[in-house]
Amino acid sequence: RSPRALAGAAVVALAAILSGPSLAAEASRHTIAGNHVAIYNLVGAVEIVRGTGSSVVAEVTLKSPDAARLKIAEGEISGRGTLRVIYPEDRVVVREFGTHTTSTIRVNEDGTFRDSKKGGRKVVLSGPRGPGGPGESGEGIEASADIRITVPAGKRLDVNWGHGRASATGVEAELSIDA
Repeated sequence: RSPRALAGAAVVALAAILSGPSLAAEASRHTIAGNHVAIYNLVGAVEIVRGTGSSVVAEVTLKSPDAARLKIAEGEISGRGTLRVIYPEDRVVVREFGTHTTSTIRVNEDGTFRDSKKGGRKVVLSGPRGPGGPGESGEGIEASADIRITVPAGKRLDVNWGHGRASATGVEAELSIDA
């Protein structure tokens, strides 16, 4: 290769590095077996649609600057198949909230919330803090997870989430949505 071609390739490589990760997030697919399924997520959109087959399927798209810090956990809890999005901080930044809005949820170590008498840790969903205000350093995590759930007929689905939009279309299952 000529020096000019190598220099051009180096510029393209450097531009890719400086531009950071791709803005297009890729969904991960999770199959959750059982007749009774529960989904837990603190922040993000939930779309519930009619599915086929024998299992609930959740497609999870992690979003926002700290999305890589979120963990997705699966497994049976209290006789239900579960999918849980685990947020590692006690503060989650929700840009839509503005600077003076908060919501507090007690979250158990396993990522469940609202459906048990366990104490859990206090997690605050709040808007970004303004310049010069307390916590200007931005402690907490700015991340969310959008979840598209396909539910076969006859299943029971409990969706627990803290903030975001939700929709359910054409589902022939027993739904419980706690937001």
